[in-house]
Parts: sequence; C-alpha cells; structure tokens
Amino acid sequence: MEFTVEKKFAHNLWGDAINIASRMESQSVAGKIHVSQEFCDAAGSAFRFIERGEVNIKGKGLARNYFMDA
Repeated sequence: MEFTVEKKFAHNLWGDAINIASRMESQSVAGKIHVSQEFCDAAGSAFRFIERGEVNIKGKGLARNYFMDA
C-alpha cells in the first residue's frame, strides 16, 4: 500500500490582530513599547503607561495608544 499526500493544509496567521500589530509597529517610536487601549485595560495596575494619544491605524481609524513606562 502506497501513501501519498494529495492535499496540504496551511493555516492563515494573517488575521486582524496581526494586521493591527504590524500597523502599530510602523507608527511606533524606537526604544518604546507601544500598546493599545485594550492592552492597558487588560494589564490593569501591573504596569505603568504614558498616554501617547490617538494614532491613525490604517483600516481601523483613530485608536488611543500608550507607551509602557519602564
């Protein structure tokens, strides 16, 4: 009995979260950790954040962003 692979499954990792992360990275500043409002809300008081203001994220519009304070 011979076994051959007729179909190969590939997973698409380029979902909405990856696209937003890429666009945020392109808007960031060297040496800073750039995070979203959603991350700040989830992190709570575990970290300190400096508000960066609203940044235009391509395809999403304005989004409030922060830098993580070291």
